[in-house]
Formats: sequence, structure tokens, C-alpha cells
Amino acid sequence: MIKRLKSNLKLLRTDFSAQVLLGLLIFLAVLPLIYGFPSKFIAYDTFGYYLYLPQFFIEGDIALSDPSAAQYAIDHYELSHVFYQAHDAENGNLVIQYSSGMALVFLPFFLIGHCFAWMLDYPMDGYSAPYHLALLIGGYFYTIVGLILLRKILRHFFNPLVSGLTLVVLLLGTNYLNIQTQSIGMPHIYLFAFYSALIYFTIKWHQEQKLKYAIFIGIVLGWMVLIRPTEIFAVFIPIFWGIYDKVSFKEKFQLLWKNYRMLILCALAAGLMISIQLVYWKHTTGFWVYNSYRNPGEGLNLDHPHLLKFLFSYRKGWLLYTPLMFLPFIALFLKTGSRNKWMWPLILFSIFTIYVSSCWSAWWYAASFSQRTMMQSYPLFALGIGALIQYFLNKGKIKLVVFPVIGLFVVLSVFQTWQFMVHILPPDRITKEYYWEVFGQTKLPDGAYDLLSIDRETAVFDPEKYEEYWSDEIVKEQHLEGVNEWGEGFKIPFEETCNQDYCWYQVDFDAYVPEGSDAHQILVVCHFTYVDQAYAYTPMNLDQDQETVYNEWVHYTFHWISAPVRLPEDRFFAFIWSRQEEIIFKNFKVTSFVEKDR
Repeated sequence: MIKRLKSNLKLLRTDFSAQVLLGLLIFLAVLPLIYGFPSKFIAYDTFGYYLYLPQFFIEGDIALSDPSAAQYAIDHYELSHVFYQAHDAENGNLVIQYSSGMALVFLPFFLIGHCFAWMLDYPMDGYSAPYHLALLIGGYFYTIVGLILLRKILRHFFNPLVSGLTLVVLLLGTNYLNIQTQSIGMPHIYLFAFYSALIYFTIKWHQEQKLKYAIFIGIVLGWMVLIRPTEIFAVFIPIFWGIYDKVSFKEKFQLLWKNYRMLILCALAAGLMISIQLVYWKHTTGFWVYNSYRNPGEGLNLDHPHLLKFLFSYRKGWLLYTPLMFLPFIALFLKTGSRNKWMWPLILFSIFTIYVSSCWSAWWYAASFSQRTMMQSYPLFALGIGALIQYFLNKGKIKLVVFPVIGLFVVLSVFQTWQFMVHILPPDRITKEYYWEVFGQTKLPDGAYDLLSIDRETAVFDPEKYEEYWSDEIVKEQHLEGVNEWGEGFKIPFEETCNQDYCWYQVDFDAYVPEGSDAHQILVVCHFTYVDQAYAYTPMNLDQDQETVYNEWVHYTFHWISAPVRLPEDRFFAFIWSRQEEIIFKNFKVTSFVEKDR
């Protein structure tokens, strides 16, 4: 122990990359002291990742047959606006929509929090302050582990100077800084550590084919998939490591064939990790494999990518907000000694990961800076950054151009991360006009928020800003009462009613409500459907905007702003649902309005 400590102290004195790493870790620890830690660690999506633990260890009801404890936690601790993290299964249980990998990550820190809740006389419910603090500490633990392993990887390929510079560029010049300090409860920081571990053990196995390294690779890969199934593409790293031409491909095949028993055990280790989810699904739903993500308005559509938006849009373009990530791709064309090891893993991983990530219907991935879904894989991209830095350090005058450009990218990223922290750059809705209005600004310019894209939560229809795009009408009179409660309405593809990313729908009709009917129960309904499943379902009470006049014909008008559509061909529905009350209506007309001069 003392010998190891002396060795580490010597490393700090002599290795520039170790000194840089220590400085960066101190910086990451101090920054939240200035700008604040997350107000709640266990909240929203993180609540869903974590929910397995209190339900299993405290409630003894991981199937959520009685969700009252989870609902109480949401209400009492204000962890979410609604309980969207679990959905009804066919057998009456609730199934958590997120896979269980993050719960395993949180487990040791949950147990530590549980002990401190008992010692300090806090509620031992899984959600009181000691649990939040323990998980926050866990986030920093994984930060340290991931960066230590990454430094070891870089030092395997590069000298201390190049390794240290690569760490600085990666941590400060990308959205790593924002996610580590602002979204530490999300999976990305933890997966960053797993990617570092995967690359580290891949290098170790290729140096000496030991069973323990193969098992570690399998466990890490399986755990990554258990956290986010799309991390399956990380399998390209060990499989294609060291391949760069036909000869190396043949040599790699021979190496894998020679060690096929290790490969089988590696696959079994990965399968064992993934089987945890299968056992949970079987216990909770009765099925070994189950689609727990039950949100028809959001999901993966592999035939409908948003590649250009994902990479370059002002809303959340990865390469717009993290331009330093051009460097690894440039490095693929540079003749460097290390490139032969990671070239094909980086190429294949990037192609599949970027494409699949862009096929998520909510391709902007909620409130975040840049594309957070790419951040966890930065240890792989760091190899390209390091190779480029090493290459141009020895290139005379051209480095006087390259390194100032890299420095400008780092400064831009740090500055925009600060803008995000102080709310000059909002987490979503950024447009080209807004981006350039606040570019380089330390204070929010007057009127800048007017340049953001529309906020669907607060928007009010303004006829001066919109023009009619589509309209249709059902003139005939319809009489609803009793079991005849569904009026004839419209169902039409969104793309036929709108040529922009959103529109307003105006619903007009004349109605006669007999005295004795409850107008509040009568609804005007608008929604979309994806594969015959409704989403963005919005019922509007007949009397919500105007007082009901009975026994007379009255004209009604309703406005509804379209939700983000999953696919352009998703159908828009509009109709009246009487809910067994009596109503007579005619001239049922729907009109769509789009922005003028756009």
C-alpha cells in the first residue's frame, strides 16, 4: 500500500498527464460549488433508472403491483411532474420503462445512503437526502475511474505531453464538461467510464490473451447494453481492434479462432449481465422479452433518420456545438502509429451509432447541450484527438495554425458551456437567429427569447403570425347521445395538413346543447396516432373557453398546437366525444395554420 502510494506520488511529480488529470478533477469538483449542484439527483429519468432499488430492497415489490410508495415519493419529494417512468403491463403490474443497468451502477451508493439514513435518522424510504448525496458521490467516483482509465489508455499510445493535452481538449472542448456538472445523474458519465474500461481491457487482452481480460470485456459490454441497448455497437471495439488491412484482418481472425474458448466465455459473461433484464421482465410481465418503452409518440424509426439535424442543426447539432469532434475523423487520414489499432473500431462505431441515434424521433434528446447521446463514447474518439495532436506537434509551421484553431474550439466550448449554465443558451428551442444573437454575449440581449422556436407549453394562437394552409369541413348535422357518443371527425396524415415542423389547428363548429346535458363532460379531442396508437391526446372541454348557452345554436372555436410528430405520415385526429351527454352539431371544420414568411 505504501509502495503504491509512493509510486503514485512519483507519477504526479514526473508525468505531465497525471498532473493535468489531477488539475481537471479538482476543477470538476470546484465548478459545482460556484454554479451549484443539481437540486435533485433522483428525479425524472434518473428516478426511473433508480426505481428498481427502493422497490426491491425497501418495498419488496419490484413488479410495482402496488405503486403507492413510488407515487408518494414523486409527490412528497417532487421528483417528477407525472409518473411516466413505468407503464401498465398486461397482467396488472407496472413495468419500469428503463432497463436495469443504471440501478446496478447505483446499488453500492444506494446501500451507503441507506446506512446513513438509518444513522442520521432520515426516512429510510430510498429518496431522502442521504440517498441523493450518496448517489452524487457515486457520480464523482465514476468520473474519477473513467478519467484515470482514459489517461492510462492515452499513455499507452502517447507521451505525457500529448496525453495531457488530449485530456484538456476532450474535457474542456466538448460537452463532457456540461454533462458532468449539470447532468451527472444521467447514464452518460457512467458509460464514459465503461467505454474507458472496455478499451483498457481490449488493449490488455491483445497484449496477452488472459481469460480474466476476456471475462472483463464480456461483463463491461453486457453491462453497457443493460444500461442502454444501443451501446451494443461498442462490440466493434474489441472485435475490430488492430485491423487495418487484409493481413491484419487475417491475423485477427486467427487470433480469435485460436482463443475461441475465451470468446465463448466472454459472450457468456455478457449474456449473464443482459439476462438480469430478462429475469426482471419475466417476473414482472410474464414474458422473457418485453417492450417496456410504451410511448407511441417517441421511439426508434430506422427508416427515418435525422442525420443533418443531429449533426449540424442550431437546435442541437453535435458538430455545431462540439466542433472539436471533427478532429478524430481528420486523424483517420493521418499516418500515425496508433491509427492502425483504433481506425476500424472508430469508423464502424461512428457510422452505426450516429445513424441509429439520429433515428430516434426526438433526435434532440431533451434538455441538454450538444448531443449528450454521443458523450459516453468519447474515450474512443480521444484516441483520434491524441493522434492528431501528436502528428501536428512535429509538423513545423503548420502547427502554428492547427493548435490555435484547436484552442479556439476549446475556448468556444467552455464559453458556451458557461452560457448554458447561466441560461443564455437554453437547453432547447435554439434557432439560427437566436444562436447568432447571443453568440459571444455575456448577458442576454433584449428580445432574444423572441427568436427561439415556439414553446408549445405556453404558446397562444396569434392570427397575425399565421396563414391558412389546409382546411376541410363536415357540413352534415350530427346528433350524439347515450352510447352514440363519438362524432364523425377527421383523420389525415400530418404531412398533408402542415408543411412545417408544427402548425396550429383551429376547430370550428355550430352546436346545440339541450338543457340537462353537462357541457363540461363534452369534449373536443385532438391527437396524433403512430401505428394506430394515440399520442399527444388532448381533450378540451366544451365550456373551457366560453360559457355554455343551452337550447340555442352557438358557434364554438378551439385551437390546438401540434405536438412533435414521430413521423410525417402520422395521422392527425379531430372529433367530438359526448361521453353520453346530448349534443347536436354541424359544420365541423378543421383548419391548419402555419407561420408566415418562413
